[in-house]
Amino acid sequence: MPKTNIAKIRMQSGITLIELITTIAIIAIIATLALPSFSYLIKKRSADSTINNVFRNFELARTTAVNQGSSVTLCASKNNQTCDANGGVFFISFLDSDQDAIIDAGVDINTQIIRSTKSGKQDSLIKINNFSGINGTLQIQADGMTKGSIQTGSIAYCPKDELEVFGRLIAVSRTGRARVRKQDEFDGKTNSGEATDNEPNISNICN
Repeated sequence: MPKTNIAKIRMQSGITLIELITTIAIIAIIATLALPSFSYLIKKRSADSTINNVFRNFELARTTAVNQGSSVTLCASKNNQTCDANGGVFFISFLDSDQDAIIDAGVDINTQIIRSTKSGKQDSLIKINNFSGINGTLQIQADGMTKGSIQTGSIAYCPKDELEVFGRLIAVSRTGRARVRKQDEFDGKTNSGEATDNEPNISNICN
C-alpha cells in the first residue's frame, strides 16, 4: 500500500479537537446533573446509618440492664464520657447502678460503658427529648422500663442542614420499647396537617 494512503487512513481514524471538546462537555453536563442525587444518597446513608446504630445501642443497653439487673443510662455526649443535655456527636450507654448519670471516677471506663455511637457527620447532633432523667438522659431500670415521672420520649438525629429531609427519630415507650419512626410519622401533624400533642416534632427537638 502506498505511504500516502497509510497516512490518510491514520488521519481518518483519529478524533478531532471539536469532537473531544464536545465529549468533555457532555460528560461535564451529566456529572453536574448527577451530583445532587449523589449528594442526597450520601446524606441519606449517613442519617440512616447513624439512627440505626443508635437504635442498636439502645437495644443492647436495655438487654444489658435486664441481664445484669442494673440500671443503665443513655445520653448524648460531646466528649464521649459525660452527658450533655444540649446534645452531642456521641450517644453513649453505660452501667449506672446509683442512677446519677455519671460515669464513676476510679472505675475503668471500658468496663462501665456498654456502647458508644458516633454521629455520621461532625456537625450533626444526637439529642434526647422529653425524658425526666438527670441532665437530659434516658435511664432504664433493671426491669427494662424507663425511669422517671415522664417515661416516654424520643432520641433524635439532628443534621445541621435539611433537617426535615435527613432528620431521624426513635420513639421510646415507658415499657422501654423503641422503634425508628418513618419520615412521615414525626412531623408533629395529623393527615389533615393539624399539629397534635402526641406526635413529636423533630424541629422542636433539634432546634
